[in-house]
Amino acid sequence: MSLESILAEHHLNLRDDFEGSIKLLQEIPMDIFEFPQLKELNVINIGEKDA
Repeated sequence: MSLESILAEHHLNLRDDFEGSIKLLQEIPMDIFEFPQLKELNVINIGEKDA
């Protein structure tokens, strides 16, 4: 679930009810969120010279 959808379910948004939105978000345990898979990063060492 996204934070936006949780707010929408409770008819809240940051613009119209900032304090109510923050209060609701503070009550939500972090472990219910599914974080998206990140793409693999290729790290290039700038100091490395090509062989």
